[in-house]
Amino acid sequence: MVDALRPLTSRVSRRLSPDTPESRDVRKFKKSLVAAGIPLGGPEAKFAQVGRKSLATMIDAGLVPSHRVVDIGAGSMRVGWWLMHYIEPANYYAIEPLRDRIDTAARLLGVRINALYNDDFTFPDVAVDFAIARSVWSHASKVQIAKMISEFARTATPGAGFLASVRPAADAAEDYTGDEWVGKGPDSDDPGMVNHSLDWIEAECSSHDLTMKEYGELNSQTWVLMRSPH
Repeated sequence: MVDALRPLTSRVSRRLSPDTPESRDVRKFKKSLVAAGIPLGGPEAKFAQVGRKSLATMIDAGLVPSHRVVDIGAGSMRVGWWLMHYIEPANYYAIEPLRDRIDTAARLLGVRINALYNDDFTFPDVAVDFAIARSVWSHASKVQIAKMISEFARTATPGAGFLASVRPAADAAEDYTGDEWVGKGPDSDDPGMVNHSLDWIEAECSSHDLTMKEYGELNSQTWVLMRSPH
């Protein structure tokens, strides 16, 4: 599949057909992950769609093929697969504590992935042009979110973007104040998701000289776009 790692073109959009060669290739990748026993991070039927739409949103927010990108909580590479087809694979950095997921994806793709196997959200020591955290902040504590924001600010190039999805808290009662990561347990029907105040996120960004704005809806979540100063 390494030959498929080629830059996508402007055809990448929210209207990209499920019958394009790229979509057929990612379906093969998904089947290989399932056969290897790797969790997909969401519904199997939406694996390709989630990654495709995430990439389209990043492109709308300014991502270009020459960017260095950090994929936080890369998991089974449902977003990373598309990123590695759009940017240079050497410019893709994955943060994921579960080593077998990234290593299996790398083996199936036949490429080397710049992986950081950490659960403290430390960024690579490179100049970062774009970061993404899809369905990560909906499980993270404020301490963890603050770490991601500070790491982005530490490594960001001028004008770099950071796209994250969050479940906005409607009031103080909904605002998660715990210190732990919240996830779905193996024997639970609870989705294990938390809400955060957008005002708190904006204030945290401001403390690092970053701007923040809402950037559209994502199911029950909202995209926020943070940007470093030019």
